[in-house]
Amino acid sequence: MMMTITKESNMNENMHCVVESICLTTQISKSELMSRKRYRYLVDAKRMCYSAIREIYGYPYTIIGGFFRMDHANIIHHLKAHKNLLEWDSSYSEKYNNLLTVIQSQESFVEVDRVMRDVTRMKNEIELKQLLIKQRVNEIETENIGAVDEQASFEGLGQ
Repeated sequence: MMMTITKESNMNENMHCVVESICLTTQISKSELMSRKRYRYLVDAKRMCYSAIREIYGYPYTIIGGFFRMDHANIIHHLKAHKNLLEWDSSYSEKYNNLLTVIQSQESFVEVDRVMRDVTRMKNEIELKQLLIKQRVNEIETENIGAVDEQASFEGLGQ
């Protein structure tokens, strides 16, 4: 499946592509995303959509609101909440950054599925490297504690 997003395309098409991207990254159906349901995972996904559309294309609040059948004031509210979540919720921030990666890759006509696999692979590599670093830090700390114990016992013998 190949989707593309270009800034020259019409607004409606761009917003549909963002919706499809968020559905792929969050594994939520389009009907769920466009529904009036207010489960946290859906509201977060919707916020990411509004924010991505605003951030990437700079569309006015009224255009975004009209596409999602909402008032522009609701869009403003969600964008403010989005900003706070980016700052305080690392999981939300990671999901949003993954979404932006997918959308920006589409502007270069890249297959979304491949990009998602690459993002997942890179994330796993980073987690593995972090684990290896933690293990090495623990080894160094253990070595340092052993060296301090040896030095203390050596100094104790000399007295």
